[in-house]
This record gives sequence, structure tokens and C-alpha cells, in this order.
Amino acid sequence: MAHKLSISLVVYHSDLLLLEKTLQSLKQAVGKALEAELLDDYSVKIVDNTAGKNRREVAKVLARTGMNGKLVTAPRNLGYGRGHNLALAHGYDDYHLVINPDVIVHEEAITGAIRYLQKHPKVGLITPLSQREEGGREYLCKAYPTVPVLLLRGFAPAVVKNRFSGRLDAYEQKDQDKTRNDVLIASGCFMFFRHEALRCVKGFSPLFFMYFEDFDLSLRLGKTWRIAYVPTVKIIHYGGNSAKKGFRHIAFFARSAITFFNLHGWRLW
Repeated sequence: MAHKLSISLVVYHSDLLLLEKTLQSLKQAVGKALEAELLDDYSVKIVDNTAGKNRREVAKVLARTGMNGKLVTAPRNLGYGRGHNLALAHGYDDYHLVINPDVIVHEEAITGAIRYLQKHPKVGLITPLSQREEGGREYLCKAYPTVPVLLLRGFAPAVVKNRFSGRLDAYEQKDQDKTRNDVLIASGCFMFFRHEALRCVKGFSPLFFMYFEDFDLSLRLGKTWRIAYVPTVKIIHYGGNSAKKGFRHIAFFARSAITFFNLHGWRLW
């Protein structure tokens, strides 16, 4: 039985060349799923968080890809989670992919994700194997964060990180590299949902502007659904590392971390 896939991206002065590469990779991956008769339709919604300032440029990128897509203009910068919620307000399909505009998707990623969800009805969210632009691994599965671990990851010099490498590796689940259905927290650059699961949690929490909305959603979804790490679903991620993005992003990160811990519980070590 064929199904429908909806895809949402949120852009805010994003790299347009990279956005086009993201969309082209999605087009190829969706095409594979259509050929395999795992999908019979799809739609892409790009939410422009610049309140229309970049609408024309983003629309041109979408048109060049030839994808079945729609550009949604946010009234203001809604942030990451609320931006995706704006796309979700247009309706849910059988599957929904939340993806960053700086992610290149392997051509078999969507096919693999759908097949996995079909075989595992209790799984509501899939997180992929992610590589960085320079070729290193990015670990998207996370243990529950503690305040010291977040500070170490974001701000500690290499010599200090090396001293606490065991604790940092445990947080990033580096010792668990096989397919598993017991992920606690999935990072948000690529989140492939079963629609019932996403509807169950009503999307992202509006309490977060940027950062930790994916952690919060994972914990809420995990109360009734399983989250799976499927390494045959592969991506390349060009972004990440809030500490290197300047004081404004550090402030967003800190504010969201406080909100997250107030909601789900503080862990000091």
C-alpha cells in the first residue's frame, strides 16, 4: 500500500546554494521511494522565517528543483520548532520529515526509513546515521543531558574535553552504532516521523525558540512511541555547534536549556 510523505524545512537567511543541494538530494531520495511504490505522492513546505524578505530568492530555488513544493511565509521569525509547526498546520500525511536546509540526504534514505517503519509499528520516529561535511561522524542520538556535559561540549578547550572524554562519549552514545529502538533523544536536523506519533505530541513545543525543541519533542514522543536509530538511513549535515555561532546563539542555547531542564528535570552531573 502506497503512502504520502510531507517534508518541512525552515529557512532564515539560509545558504541558498546549500538549500538547493538539500532539495535536489530530497528529490532524488523521494524519487527512489516513488519508484519502489512506497510512496504515491509527496509535498514540500518551506517556511520562510524572514517575514518574506527572502521569499523571492527561496521561491526561485524551489522552482529550479522542480519539486512539488509550497513556500509558506511566517509573519515574523518564529524560530525552529514553531516554524515547522506552521508547516504542519497545513495537515499531516502518512509520514513527515523534519529536515534542516543544510542536510544532504542519501538517495536510499527515505526508502529505508519507510521500510523500517512498516516493519516496526511501535516506532514513531527515526534518526539517521549522520556524517559531517569534512567526513567525520555526527552523533544524533543523545543520553539525557547534564549541565556540566553541555558546558564541556560547548565551551571547554580540547585538553579539558579529553579529560572528560568518557562522559562526553556516553552522552553522544558513541558506543552504540547498531540499529536500535530505544533511543531517548534524537537531534533535530533529520527527524522522520510516523504521522500518528507526530500528531500525538502536537508537534514542537512553542516554549522553545531555538535549541532543545528536538530534545523536548523526543522525550514527549518517547512516552508512547519508540525512537529508532537506523544507520542504513544516511545523511550529511553541514551545520551544528551553537558555541561557534556567536553570543546571540549562545544566549538562545542557554535560555532553551533552562526551559528544557525546568520542564523535564535538572541533572547536575
